[in-house]
Amino acid sequence: MSDIRLIAFTQKGLDLSERIADGLASAGDVASCTKGFGEGKVNHRDWTAKAFSEADALVFVSATGIAVRSIASHVVAKDQDPAVIVIDEGANYCIPLLSGHIGGANALAKRICAITGASFAVTTASDVNGVFSVDTWATEQGLKVLNTPAIKRVTSRLLAGETVSFESELPIVGMLPQGVEATYGDMDADIHIGIHPSTMGLNLIPRIAIVGIGCRKGTEQARISAAFSTFLNENNVAREAVCAIASIDLKKDEPGLVAFAQEAGLPFQTFNETELNALEGPFSSSEFVQGITGVGCVCERASVAAGGTLAIPKTVIDGITFALAVKPCTLNWGDSPMSGTLHIVGLGPGNERFMTQAAIETLKNADIICGYHVYTALASAVVPDTPVFTTPMRKEIDRCREALRLASEGKDVAMVCSGDAGVYGMAGLIMELAHEFDPIEIDVVCGVTAALSGAAVLGAPLTNDFCTISLSDQLTPWEEIEKRLHAAGDADFCIALYNPMSHHRPLHLQKACDILLEHRDPETVCGVVRQIGRDDQSFWVGTLAELRDYECDMFCTAFVGNAKTRVIDGKMVTPRGYEKKSEMRSMT
Repeated sequence: MSDIRLIAFTQKGLDLSERIADGLASAGDVASCTKGFGEGKVNHRDWTAKAFSEADALVFVSATGIAVRSIASHVVAKDQDPAVIVIDEGANYCIPLLSGHIGGANALAKRICAITGASFAVTTASDVNGVFSVDTWATEQGLKVLNTPAIKRVTSRLLAGETVSFESELPIVGMLPQGVEATYGDMDADIHIGIHPSTMGLNLIPRIAIVGIGCRKGTEQARISAAFSTFLNENNVAREAVCAIASIDLKKDEPGLVAFAQEAGLPFQTFNETELNALEGPFSSSEFVQGITGVGCVCERASVAAGGTLAIPKTVIDGITFALAVKPCTLNWGDSPMSGTLHIVGLGPGNERFMTQAAIETLKNADIICGYHVYTALASAVVPDTPVFTTPMRKEIDRCREALRLASEGKDVAMVCSGDAGVYGMAGLIMELAHEFDPIEIDVVCGVTAALSGAAVLGAPLTNDFCTISLSDQLTPWEEIEKRLHAAGDADFCIALYNPMSHHRPLHLQKACDILLEHRDPETVCGVVRQIGRDDQSFWVGTLAELRDYECDMFCTAFVGNAKTRVIDGKMVTPRGYEKKSEMRSMT
């Protein structure tokens, strides 16, 4: 979303500016129009000074001379100036005047031409001559240009018909632009892409680094800032590559850290002890830190919890610990479709033995696996070398958005879920969020849900009509859950109860049984399966009255039979009705 400000100097020009603003706003930008003429006009020099320092783009609906004289005293550098565009009030020509590439003026002018029908009058040499524009490409890919004077050297060589080399720490898809050739491990290439800048050439920096920080209580902002700079310098990491800092919840209000994050302009993410300890990997560990925070290493785990893969392990500088993780990122040269495929994969209940062949094949073909860490661990047992992206519990929306983003960049992504992805899984959420991204192919790979895998352990409790009800009220109000329990109980459905109980919901199973007891006999056959498909799988068969007081947890699935369900050889069985049909046939 860009802040775009327009100014006009006649009524006809104002009408055009409002038309442009409406078109830009419909695409999500913030566009505002200013009147530079007649009653209520603003001083256009004052308007320019304010907009130049605050906005992403200025659009003059005027003669070119007015725009040039207005901005002349404010121009600084191509990597600092906003985009400046002029369009005549008759919408004949739209001209990018300033920051055509890095500032996005050329791209914005093309959008304005599409809205107004004006002709695009481009003057930048690379565009006029049809050669690769490295600064435009960098802006489109979200890369920061460190040394802008090098842009001229690269562009001049391309305009002269020479070849320039590039070296990248990140994967890039698509065909290489004409005049650009790849090198590998050459830090002296003409163009270097990555978080570790070279001393030669043009450096393009992706904003993908997350720095985890651990510090003692009362550590001053100045110490943190100095140590942070030292950490980056010693590891040759560009400050521009850092997109966030992370730590444990105990530090979320730590004055020095909070002030440092604000000064650095970086988001500060924190995670609780449970979320950090749940992460799997070769993390460092300190008994001293474990005793104070409950986590063996805050900085490494926090950087990974924020969505990265550990790249620089724990480093101690002036008593402050740092670690660095990088977010997955794939670039595109722009001449091949960016859209990939997002597979939403149900892994079944517990291990590879219960995965479908389709799920296994999908995992083997994926470029990256996304999911909650418990489920990505199951997938990694099948494809141990495939990169993984995880988010903590209750970060499902962030997880799905990252999977969609990766797919829109051309990756083949597998979002993994326990059981079936369409049964209390991520399939619905991903489809709800998909409109925020460029169109991609979404493929749902079905899995064995807990109702089916658990029923197989118990015997045959769901042989007749049944329903599933989740007792978690995190996303569904308890009042709605109660209505569904009453309806299912009254209709005599067999019921599979998902999420029957947790530390935060210790009484939900009791409440559910009390509701069902209003409709069912206390002796109704019930069952529970814990850790379905895993090594410590166990099951229990009893009555509805006994189920009310049964100790369940989030690893359990409970089953309530109907009026005809009975126990046969220790197993829970709901008759389908074949005996009655056999009797009727024998009578005829």
